[in-house]
Amino acid sequence: MLVSIFVGAGASATAANFPAQFQAAALRQEGGEYRTNFTQSFPLNADGRFSIDNINGQIEIQGWSSNIVAFTAAVHGKTPESVEAIRIKVNTNPNHADVHTETSNGNGGFQSLWDLIKHGLRDNATVDYTVHVPERAHLAGVSSVNGQIDIDGVAGDITASTVNGETQIKGACANLKLNT
Repeated sequence: MLVSIFVGAGASATAANFPAQFQAAALRQEGGEYRTNFTQSFPLNADGRFSIDNINGQIEIQGWSSNIVAFTAAVHGKTPESVEAIRIKVNTNPNHADVHTETSNGNGGFQSLWDLIKHGLRDNATVDYTVHVPERAHLAGVSSVNGQIDIDGVAGDITASTVNGETQIKGACANLKLNT
């Protein structure tokens, strides 16, 4: 099931029969930044495949004994528009789950890596993910353009890459494929 989540004021999921747990917080100003966050959970087989990508912000993944993926996306930026421009798309089934982060370029389209290089990240919002996955899950693609990746307690295969940020893996038991 594909679900598009629009973060910020009026956050909503687009799927009518959305079986997963979804909760969004209202946009608020705090510490000189605009912030919102949402949480979501959905089932994933114990050895299912999980992927997540992020443009700007950290990804922290922890393995646990439940066959549920639970994550929080904390979104913050200097302007309400930058926070509201974030789009998070979630595609799930019992064998595979994918979380994709996009940010609007102001023209109705979505930013590419080239747009990020050309214009920089100074006015973009940051999305920090905290994710729990089944401990035997396979991390089929964890990627960040600008942010740290931390993975702990995941026994399945792990593929992770970041362009600008550290990658830390703890408690891994299977194949690792890492790029920075």
